[in-house]
Amino acid sequence: MRWIAIAFGISLSISLFHCVPVDKNPFGKKTNKSQDFEIEDITNLSKLEQSNLGVLKYKLNRALLELIETKHKHPDVVQKIHLSSNLAKILKIDNESDIDIDVALRRIKERLDEIDKEEVEIFNEVEISKVLDRWEDHVNDTATEREKAKREFEAKKMVHHKQEKFHGPGSQALEKDVWKNEDEMPEDNYSPRNFFLIHDLNSDGVWDSEEISAVLNSEFDQLDEDRPERAEEYRIQMRQSLMKLVDKNQDGVIDYGEHMDYINSSKAVIDNGWEACFIIFSV
Repeated sequence: MRWIAIAFGISLSISLFHCVPVDKNPFGKKTNKSQDFEIEDITNLSKLEQSNLGVLKYKLNRALLELIETKHKHPDVVQKIHLSSNLAKILKIDNESDIDIDVALRRIKERLDEIDKEEVEIFNEVEISKVLDRWEDHVNDTATEREKAKREFEAKKMVHHKQEKFHGPGSQALEKDVWKNEDEMPEDNYSPRNFFLIHDLNSDGVWDSEEISAVLNSEFDQLDEDRPERAEEYRIQMRQSLMKLVDKNQDGVIDYGEHMDYINSSKAVIDNGWEACFIIFSV
């Protein structure tokens, strides 16, 4: 929580749970700000960081796909590659030439995982800034008024949580829902094969992280429109859950065979739903 700590000089305790999101005491005593650092500044800084990470993630995903394609052309040969100086710097590889392709693939996947974590941190910074914003809105209220506002906030939060019902990642139920409502295809004609091909947007035979996220998009339409950070955090977590289930060779993408093997398995037939694991912050 980099900018929050700088701006408000407060101590944040963070723990990880599977449960309802809780903003502890969002209508309590106003926190003193230092150096006139406004909540809006935190949000703008977070957006800039997120934009920079998005550009970096795009470049790394393109490099990942290119290396996977190169490896598949010569699967039985130990391949050495030359990295661009920019990519080598991003991956913290000193020697740009004669890099084992598997080493490069592993470094790219590790860096992409790091970006996911950095993005989640940014989303939580913005969430906390919104909590602090609520504090400011009620700082001059009487104790009765603050308590009333707090009850209304908690009631609204619980209603939204009860409405959040997610399909299990990789389940047939999820794909059928997307097939019917997003692809606008006849429900009875659902085909796992055709579903994969439709969502392989560049027809390269795999789903990359962007294509996987696109498949999951409709799951998060139910979330509050004023909480886009929560939707983005959920999307990252559900994509990661899906990859753990389906990406058997752990190359960072889902190929046609992996998709078909999983979607036709007993695990995909039963939809046990999905629950996000997120950070609860108390200030």
